[in-house]
Amino acid sequence: MSAPAVDHPRVAVGGVAYDRVPSGVLPDDNRKDSVTASTRALELVQVAAGAADAKQAEDLVALDVTGPLQLTDVFLLATGRNERNVMAIADEVEDRMLQAGAKTLRREGRSEGRWVLIDFGDIVVHVFHEEDRQYYSLERLWSDCPTIPLDVVAATTPAETPADA
Repeated sequence: MSAPAVDHPRVAVGGVAYDRVPSGVLPDDNRKDSVTASTRALELVQVAAGAADAKQAEDLVALDVTGPLQLTDVFLLATGRNERNVMAIADEVEDRMLQAGAKTLRREGRSEGRWVLIDFGDIVVHVFHEEDRQYYSLERLWSDCPTIPLDVVAATTPAETPADA
């Protein structure tokens, strides 16, 4: 016996073919272009990115993970140059998020300062030491998720600062 005929095309999600799109998931060909995170998550990720940037975080990337994950809307990835910088970034993010009304639900990795994860419900912030960021490569793991533009202004270096008159 052959499989029953399907009157609609099969779709691929995360490399798996389905006869219909699973609830809450976009087909791969639409995934990169559509951000579906909640408005609150989009606001909070800007707050968290601003806090991380204030402590010289590098390589800030926000990913809309609403499709593959039902537990959160956004991952914010940030890199610190060393353990002390990772801790400072995580502390500043947590302080500013609390000021914005977000509650910390879970915190992991603070004692080591290599990969600190802070779960605020709508968003999860990952602050990595640069070596761990390269090793775990979450951007590659979640590459099918759309990126969210961040409104952080790159800090000027001392060479770019105008000379005092």
